[in-house]
Amino acid sequence: MVPITGRNDKRVLTVALNLRTGRRVVWLACDQRQENFQAFLGELRRRYRRRPIYLLLDELSSHKSLRSQALGAQLGVHLSWLPKQHPELNPVDQLFKELKAKLAANRQFRSMEAEALAAHVWLVLLTNLDARRKAGLLSKNCWLKKVCQNFCLPT
Repeated sequence: MVPITGRNDKRVLTVALNLRTGRRVVWLACDQRQENFQAFLGELRRRYRRRPIYLLLDELSSHKSLRSQALGAQLGVHLSWLPKQHPELNPVDQLFKELKAKLAANRQFRSMEAEALAAHVWLVLLTNLDARRKAGLLSKNCWLKKVCQNFCLPT
């Protein structure tokens, strides 16, 4: 008999991608609870100081919680939502698709920590241009081109 706990070990990578520059903020946490997302919002504000921040998010409960939205407003981080069931619209999901293919396909790590660290390193070591390319932002058909032109201010 093999005991099954029903609890898998996991790590969560949260990534903010600057659409114009390709710079990334990568945050590693043990779960996807609102407290971790709120800490990520604080880190974004710390790194971008007084500059405007617009986040395009999927509708995870940690993103949509009233506390997360209130903290976003307090920090001056504008939260916007992608339509449900459309991960192809999220540039960060396109990065993760490549990450999974390069890092996790047909490979087993010694631990979840080792895999999470390898994923974190892969994301951080991408050049800004490669990050934008892998996220689909350089495609002539990228739906976010207008958004970048209208909202992405010079750094």
